[in-house]
Amino acid sequence: MSERLQTTIKHFQAGVTSMSLAAARHSIESWQTELKSYDGKPFDTIVSDLGHLHDELGKDTIDGKKVGKLLTKLGKETARVASSTDEKNSLVIELGTQLEKAGAQLDKEAAHA
Repeated sequence: MSERLQTTIKHFQAGVTSMSLAAARHSIESWQTELKSYDGKPFDTIVSDLGHLHDELGKDTIDGKKVGKLLTKLGKETARVASSTDEKNSLVIELGTQLEKAGAQLDKEAAHA
């Protein structure tokens, strides 16, 4: 999972739109599969929210504000569960930070659109 974390973080650091929609949806599916193996409500919530994000990114017209809110929520949830993982917590926390930044960026862009 560490390599996947690093790759995902790099994509968010490059900018929320640095990944194609198809690649983003594939990444979400991969994360959903991975996180389903973890026990606990926090992970169930993240998997569910990833599903909502996946669905939103598959629409003909994507609601940037909605995607921003989902990314922000996922960022907060990811940072919150970082302490309960046996992976490198600093990477999980960084992913949470990048998700929140991306969400704030999209929310800001949608407000000015």
